[in-house]
Amino acid sequence: MLFFTLIKHRFLEAFRSKILSKNLAIMLVMAFLFIYFSSVFISLGFFLGDILRGIYPDNPILTSFFTVIVYYYLAEILLRYFLMDIPAVKFQRYILHPFKRKSLVNSVLLSSVFDAFYLFPLMIFTPFIYQYDLDNKWMIWVTLLIMSTGNHFFALYLKKKGGSSPFIGIILLLITAAIIYLDSIKIIPITPNIAEYLTRATEEPLLYLVTLCYPVLAYLVSFLWMYNHAYLDEISIKKSNNDRLTTNLSFGKKYGKIGQLMELETRLILRNKRTKQPLFISFVFLLYGLIFYTNDTYSEQQWILVFAAIFVTSMFAMQHLQFTWSLESSYFDHLITNPISFSEYMEAKFRLIAAYCGGLTLLSLGYAFLDPALAYHHIFAYIFAMGTLVPMYFFFSTFNSKRIDLGKGASFNFQGQSGHHYLAIIPVLAGPCILFWLISLVSSELIAWISLGMIGVIGISLRKLFFKAIGKRLEKRKYIMSTGFKEN
Repeated sequence: MLFFTLIKHRFLEAFRSKILSKNLAIMLVMAFLFIYFSSVFISLGFFLGDILRGIYPDNPILTSFFTVIVYYYLAEILLRYFLMDIPAVKFQRYILHPFKRKSLVNSVLLSSVFDAFYLFPLMIFTPFIYQYDLDNKWMIWVTLLIMSTGNHFFALYLKKKGGSSPFIGIILLLITAAIIYLDSIKIIPITPNIAEYLTRATEEPLLYLVTLCYPVLAYLVSFLWMYNHAYLDEISIKKSNNDRLTTNLSFGKKYGKIGQLMELETRLILRNKRTKQPLFISFVFLLYGLIFYTNDTYSEQQWILVFAAIFVTSMFAMQHLQFTWSLESSYFDHLITNPISFSEYMEAKFRLIAAYCGGLTLLSLGYAFLDPALAYHHIFAYIFAMGTLVPMYFFFSTFNSKRIDLGKGASFNFQGQSGHHYLAIIPVLAGPCILFWLISLVSSELIAWISLGMIGVIGISLRKLFFKAIGKRLEKRKYIMSTGFKEN
């Protein structure tokens, strides 16, 4: 059957990947990350009951559980839209073969269902389900899979329909945030009604069958769109309006060479999947602080909050800058044969990244409603990251020698990654926390935050000296890097 053939090809494609087969370090890191996050999610599942009692002290535990499930699946649509790839088995490979179009679309859609997103709700919610004496536990477990399947087809339709447009992602983010907010203040009580229905369904399991409507409808919508557009010209030819974000960019000429390089960097980021995806995911990471700032345990251990503040304000800088030069691999020879110094290129990148992360920092100041001190936490963390972490990442990028295909998405894509990318995380994220902890031991936490900000100011003031030193190293390695970009 075509369906099983496509499944076989997906596994062969994954296990024969050049990145995984040639880079043992990446495979080991992937295994470590899988074990780590699996243990975190499973542990969260065992403690979920205590967490729910703390958040919803007046609600029955099962009602609180189903409320969280509704929020989770709203958030999962966002995660799937930003992180999920369109089916790995592309139409181009099979559309010229003697397969019926209906059969091909059905097989591609069904074979795309098997992904890692199904593991997350099972790891988190299954330990909770089997801790309590609930009726029809197996139906709750099946319902989790049904909802994930519906989200899969719905996100797939959105990605196909919108071509991974950032505007659709932003609209989804705003809609999700609005629904959660209106529900939390009880203007539109969505979760209470759904939670009450699902609670009643534990006693009458046939009521769970209603949830089947969601994946069926989502599948039909996705099938009809893909069936009507499963033509080689529509699949392979890019629409001329895909570059609307960058066609009118012309600010660079006003600001000399640095301005033109900033314009070039802006086009690089906005026109390519590999760079555009982290850009818009960084808006989602703004919510990361809720994990720390709503937990009283971390308020007594502020060195951990340093990590959270840097993560919220400067995550895009870390994601983007670690692949400097690999992202430019397709035109790296052009860079080294033109009158553009590496220090000028890094200065342009710095200004653009500082402006974008500065905007994220301004948005993150909304956390001040939880605690006014968080405002200066984020400001000092942002200044520290721009003054110290950005030059550090530029230095680590001098070790890059693997090419990156900008046309491929960033999610679950390990092209261009090496062991030094993972080793760089240790000093970049652990270093500020340790430094803050040491300063707070001999003074106070406020002085420690101010010290981080002052170190960042000094780093920003001396950045041109750092960039020149890094540029000299790049001059020595540029031919090695150029050869590596052509080989990979």
